[in-house]
Amino acid sequence: MAQETTAFARLPGDDTLPQRVRQMWVALQAELLRAGAYWEESLAILREMVSHRRAFPSAAEALAWYRQSAYHPPL
Repeated sequence: MAQETTAFARLPGDDTLPQRVRQMWVALQAELLRAGAYWEESLAILREMVSHRRAFPSAAEALAWYRQSAYHPPL
């Protein structure tokens, strides 16, 4: 059985990242939500990826980064 490539794995590591994130927004957000992100967290991560051209190898790593960042409100 072939392994399914995640949406995060299909993202480019070049200047086209913001455009591809916008094109793949729904798939990326779905992966973030499946990884345990709250709706607001998923939106903040995707905005970070577009505005700062920050690529993450997986939804779990993106969520871990966000929860450790200064952007994450204290719970």
